[in-house]
Amino acid sequence: MTKKNTRIITLIAVVLGGVLGYLYNLNFGCKEGCAISSSPILSTIYGGLMFGLFSNLVLSLTHKKEIK
Repeated sequence: MTKKNTRIITLIAVVLGGVLGYLYNLNFGCKEGCAISSSPILSTIYGGLMFGLFSNLVLSLTHKKEIK
């Protein structure tokens, strides 16, 4: 897998995570007292960050299996 493909997949995962983080805030987020889910901006950033990190983890694990 090329570096460009890895970046595109990571970018897609970050956008998807941001959308899901925002939807989580709309449906389940609390109004005050919660650190992440009280703000739609923080939920969007957190969702994008977590999905981006997870996609990088999965890509690196699958790339190591391809090399062996």
